[in-house]
Amino acid sequence: MKIKLLIAFVALTAWTFGQSKMVWIQQADKYYAKQDYANALALYELALNDESVKGVAVLPYEYQLTNQKFGKAKKKIEVPVHDYVRHQVAMCQMNTFDYKRAEEHFKTTKELPSFESDRFYYANALKNNGKCEEAVVQFDLFIHASYSPDSMKHLAQQGKSGCEFATSDKKIRPGVDVQLMDGSFNAGTSNFATAYFGSEDKIMFTSARAGGVILSPEQKSEFLCDLYWVEKKDGAWGNISNFGRPLNSAQHDAGSAYNGNNVIYYTRWSDVNRTEKKIYLARMIDMKFFEANELDAKVNSIGYSSMQPFVSKDGKTLYYSSNKPGGKGGFDIWKIDLDEGGNPLGESINLGYPVNSIADEVTPFFHTHSNTLFFSSTGFNALGGLDVFKSDFEEDKEAYAYPENLGEPINSTRDDVYFIMDEKLEYGFVSSDRA
Repeated sequence: MKIKLLIAFVALTAWTFGQSKMVWIQQADKYYAKQDYANALALYELALNDESVKGVAVLPYEYQLTNQKFGKAKKKIEVPVHDYVRHQVAMCQMNTFDYKRAEEHFKTTKELPSFESDRFYYANALKNNGKCEEAVVQFDLFIHASYSPDSMKHLAQQGKSGCEFATSDKKIRPGVDVQLMDGSFNAGTSNFATAYFGSEDKIMFTSARAGGVILSPEQKSEFLCDLYWVEKKDGAWGNISNFGRPLNSAQHDAGSAYNGNNVIYYTRWSDVNRTEKKIYLARMIDMKFFEANELDAKVNSIGYSSMQPFVSKDGKTLYYSSNKPGGKGGFDIWKIDLDEGGNPLGESINLGYPVNSIADEVTPFFHTHSNTLFFSSTGFNALGGLDVFKSDFEEDKEAYAYPENLGEPINSTRDDVYFIMDEKLEYGFVSSDRA
């Protein structure tokens, strides 16, 4: 949505249902554009619950069926304000992982002429809520609808494939036991992105919890991501430590990777602009860090996100995910060579098909001893949300094999990411928002 259109609309229709209501929607749109879905949702719901919004006012809206992500064609239409707000509420609920409420709203908005493609999101919500049979019906209706863009039909086919996988015996991976880490790891509001820190008995991870790095009293560290580390001794994990400044900042610092030679790569972003995440490099001596440097345009692109770095065991290759131009769609996995000092060499290479798809591929982990790339994706035959997949690198073909879903209990109907394993593929970690 273009803000200038909203401004024009306020001037023309304030008399229709009150300027204050339009201000709610306008401000919610600004939050939504910054991917601040929680604040956007609060304001959209204020407008949705106001009876005056249910009037005849319409919103000039440059509408893209695929929510400005998958399709190319745009058409300019007039959308009833109430319908638009209901759609935005559902999108916010989906993006804040409240799939139950998203399902309820998409069930209504999929019938609106302006938002027919919400049937796709409705099917996905059903799938993430474990209602695979109902989801298949909705995916089929969307696939055979005349209004559906081909790119989204392909995603719907993948969603249907995931439902079929979820109801088959193949989804269970025998011999796997997944246990929740204790409360010291899972304190605060969020904990994820476990990575080895020089050995398998020393790890880093990301957490938003009390006691983090802040620069002003207004900031709340329990809602701000910092990097932490912990070491195992005599079979028990020790005290968890914040890396402190300057590695951590008053912004979000997350998803770290160690190159084995005193360099840590990680992602940094601000709540002011969540649409642009960048990978930073920090050097250390005896656990004391210098100021981090943002990697150059070989990795980071203005207006896009590059994130979730992983460094190969020999320290020569940096893998990461990005939605920058040149990919297959959504977030893709890229790689770039590193010199002896850990600096990027040459140009980034998109791993291409079959690893990358029109969906999102994120959180790469390359297991050297098995020559296998592990990553998470919303595509292929995912059970729901992001699932962990593996793709063996076939040296004779110099190509990756078609990704295989690791199945339950590693995966669930929610988001399962940041999968790592030890050298023997016996023990590891995965981050998940499952119950």
